[in-house]
Parts: sequence; C-alpha cells; structure tokens
Amino acid sequence: ELLVPAFAFLTFYSMLVIVFACVYRIAGRFSSEPQFLILGRMTELSSPNALYSSLITVSTVGYGKIVPTSNGIKMLVSVQTVVGVLLLLFGFLRIDPLYPWPHAAD
Repeated sequence: ELLVPAFAFLTFYSMLVIVFACVYRIAGRFSSEPQFLILGRMTELSSPNALYSSLITVSTVGYGKIVPTSNGIKMLVSVQTVVGVLLLLFGFLRIDPLYPWPHAAD
C-alpha cells in the first residue's frame, strides 16, 4: 500500500531534478556568457554540476557552491524550488499512512 506512492514520489522527484538539470545545460548552450558562478568563477555548467545544482536546489539545501547569475536562470531556479517544495508537501501527505484520505463511495 505504501510502495506505490513512495515509488511515484521518488520518480517525480528524480524527473524534476533531471529535467531542470537539462534546462540549465540547454540555457548555457544558447547563452553567449556563463549563466552560473561556480566556486567563485564564471564557468559553463557541466552535466554533473547541472545535476548537482538541480538536486541541491530542489532539496532547498543551497550550499552556495553554484550560484545562478542571470535573471532568467534565477527565475528558473525559483520555479524549481517552488515545484520541489510542493512536490515534497503533497508527496509526504500521500505517503503518510496516518493521513485520512477520503475513499471512493462503495
């Protein structure tokens, strides 16, 4: 009973991280200058750094090692944070077996 919602939550959470990492990489490819400050230097975001940044953003940890510099990327990071928090909220509400979910009428 708990396995299916937990698997669905982890799947959506993983997809959110991967999709935004790809969006960050694509945005970097189409930009004439780097979109991120990595350890104090303006550099292009590599794939591992994009996944790391996306995971840190969606988990709202935000270590500060990778910082968005352009306004467009800052907005994308904000959207990812809000979507990630909402996913956590609804995911844990659905996974929590003590939460009384209404059942369909028999």
